[in-house]
Amino acid sequence: MHKTLLIVDDETDIRDTLAETLKTLDAEIYLANDGVEALKIIKSNRIMAIISDVNMPNMKGTELLKSIRDLGFLTPFVILTAYGDKKMALDALKLGAFDFIDKPWSDEKLFSVTQKILEIGNEILFWESEIDIQRSILGYQDENSKRVIAALTREQGFDFKKKL
Repeated sequence: MHKTLLIVDDETDIRDTLAETLKTLDAEIYLANDGVEALKIIKSNRIMAIISDVNMPNMKGTELLKSIRDLGFLTPFVILTAYGDKKMALDALKLGAFDFIDKPWSDEKLFSVTQKILEIGNEILFWESEIDIQRSILGYQDENSKRVIAALTREQGFDFKKKL
């Protein structure tokens, strides 16, 4: 599956530096100035992972994370935090952030954490699409099609209903 990463930071230099540093991960990288712009990107693209600053105008990183969770997205989320933002980073972890990275960051930790969240995000998108396929097979077929699907899946040793 095509890897996608969203970087959210109100400082252009930081966004660009993160994108440049992470380009070797072979992911399509989206950039957003703040949480409002990030939400627009998330709603129109399949984003696997997010790295976001905490302190931004319009919508803070913790508010973005809460909005994403309220929309039902399980996208792995990492907080970038400056020295004084530790409390906000801890609040973000309570909201379901995967990790936080201190500014200035270590490239080693940035790569390690980003690789991990891309892997997790890939798994989440895979299982979400599997469930969608199963629901469409079970929910939008006439009775004869359901019987055929049930017979075929039993022969293959797989029961869609047990997976839901």
